[in-house]
Amino acid sequence: MDLIKKVERFIITGETVGDQKEGLWFCEDRGQVKGRLPHWFKLLEAWTRDNNQASLISAILGELANNSFDHNLGKWKDTPGCMIGLSIQSKVILLVAADRGQGIISSLGKQLPEKTTPKEVMRVAFEERISGRAPEQRGNGLKFIREEMDGQHHRLFCLSANTIYQKGELSFDLNLKALKKAPGTLSVIEWSLL
Repeated sequence: MDLIKKVERFIITGETVGDQKEGLWFCEDRGQVKGRLPHWFKLLEAWTRDNNQASLISAILGELANNSFDHNLGKWKDTPGCMIGLSIQSKVILLVAADRGQGIISSLGKQLPEKTTPKEVMRVAFEERISGRAPEQRGNGLKFIREEMDGQHHRLFCLSANTIYQKGELSFDLNLKALKKAPGTLSVIEWSLL
């Protein structure tokens, strides 16, 4: 999984490595995400052979990428932007989004009672409606992702501020020791086409 290793390298060091031939895109701003979504949709449509499924996966990928910009404006640790990884292997589409921003715990934790644990903040982020951009009435994005994956053979892994939220076990190992010390958020989805 070279793609995963390069995304890990980005989130640990801030070094942007890889290119679109390898299924990696570094997006410096929301405009680059928006400009690349049609290309990602075409890849997904070719892989899934299903316009509806490709649209759904594109929406999930767009949500993950846009969260990097929605919650980190002016709060990047060093490298502003997000790394997007997209590949297919053995009827499983791999979606990866990583940023070196403030992370979910810092962004959403401000909206919850003071004694809320990081693990509970992550649970709330994926299972309840909450926004890190109060007073805006938003906060359905991560819940939408989790709901679309429930009851399916898909797997979700999200790491932020040394805290993991996960549905199912990934089919590969991550360098958790190093990743848990890194800033920002790493989201990985294995989307089964079976």
